[in-house]
Amino acid sequence: QEGRRSLQTVEDAVKRLEKKGAYANKEPYVKAFAPHMKKDGCYVEIGAGWGTLAKRLQDETGATVEIVEPSQLASEVAEKHYKLAVHRGNGEDFMKTAQAVYDGVILVHVFEHLLDPNEFLASVRRILKPDGLLLFALPNLSNPDEPVEKYFHIEHTYYYTPLTLSMMLKKHG
Repeated sequence: QEGRRSLQTVEDAVKRLEKKGAYANKEPYVKAFAPHMKKDGCYVEIGAGWGTLAKRLQDETGATVEIVEPSQLASEVAEKHYKLAVHRGNGEDFMKTAQAVYDGVILVHVFEHLLDPNEFLASVRRILKPDGLLLFALPNLSNPDEPVEKYFHIEHTYYYTPLTLSMMLKKHG
């Protein structure tokens, strides 16, 4: 995260994204999400950072992908560099006030940071079309992808297994 904190301008951020191959690195998420997205659909990615995944999904699927992002600089990058529609602010506030109805809500390593995931899931139902999807990725407590000492983060409010996540999603329809 230190590399991000030192960035001051859109140009600096774009250089860093290009140096890291950020657009190409979104391939695993594109492979997972794109087959479920409608070409003429409208989606929103919550906590989208720079907007790189949203841009890549838009390019690959032809769908419209808006983003929600609290960081001022990241929002500017998404808007100016990637030409995305940006809702500035946090996801929980957006979910309470969103007026649009979406074909899908996208969360990539955001769900585990939510203070009230039950309230969030209730809000998701309100902004999704009846056949809308929740597309997301998050750490799997039953199969950690890092050593335990690196896996747990103070920023993560909850951890899930496929079973606990499935039960939570069923609870919210």
